[in-house]
Amino acid sequence: MHKYFLIIATLVFTLAIQTHANEKDIIRISVVSLKNFGDSKANDKARLKFIADRIAEQAIKGVCVVDELQDSDGLAMKKLNEAISKSAHVDISMALSERVGGSKKEQFGFFWNKNILDIVGTVKTIYFEEIERDPGTATFKAKAGFDFTLCAFHTRPEGKPLKDELAFLDDLFMYIQALDNKENDILFVGDFNAPPSAKEITKQDVGISEMIGPFSSNIYFIIQDKPTNVRQNKIFDNIFFNRNQTNEYISDGQHVIRIDQMVNEYTGAINAQDAVGWFLKNVMDHCPIYANFRADIDTD
Repeated sequence: MHKYFLIIATLVFTLAIQTHANEKDIIRISVVSLKNFGDSKANDKARLKFIADRIAEQAIKGVCVVDELQDSDGLAMKKLNEAISKSAHVDISMALSERVGGSKKEQFGFFWNKNILDIVGTVKTIYFEEIERDPGTATFKAKAGFDFTLCAFHTRPEGKPLKDELAFLDDLFMYIQALDNKENDILFVGDFNAPPSAKEITKQDVGISEMIGPFSSNIYFIIQDKPTNVRQNKIFDNIFFNRNQTNEYISDGQHVIRIDQMVNEYTGAINAQDAVGWFLKNVMDHCPIYANFRADIDTD
């Protein structure tokens, strides 16, 4: 009886450690999937401010990964970073991957609060024939101790190219894991254009788990069944990791920032009957997502 009591007490204590941390011991890892961010949006005050505000409110609490940054000369990125820091009222650092992709080249951006995190080394772009928009990776270490590597990803949107890229994710995961045998906290972040598994409710017939096969049994998806697009009818964005390696995650729900509910507050010129439709075409078409982790624990 005493033995079982100790086991139960240990489990309860472990759960308490994970879910009842001081705010200073929690960091946020987030994803903001934009829609073709470049000079036109950077030069539009209303759109720039809205986008910068969404990134700032995430990055100030940790690190925010942003995709679909389409800026060939760097001017739009400079304006975006300045606007994010202004919104956050603190200096938000920025690092970018190489520009990748087909005719519309894009890059991944990492924005973080340097009072909470440090980047370890530089952002690296890993090139594969199997992937059109080659992923960007960056390693961060929290001041309190937790270190981790983020792999930013943006799949092709549909059909065989989507399936092929999703099917390659397990190989990519293991490749990144093997780059540093001392770093086991590998988190994939971004727009995967697919839910964790095929969902009848969202009418998405391609799921990540089905495409990566048995490897998925070890994977934990932050977003399980909450839509992440502005229309609120598809699951595209996610953060996932190997549950056997990353124990710092705080299981406190699926966090999706419902920007579809902010459309009426937008200060730009919405002159369409379908305001949400106008918004997703001209400002953002995905909702930011995030997950919380213990900054003061590192179980590598």
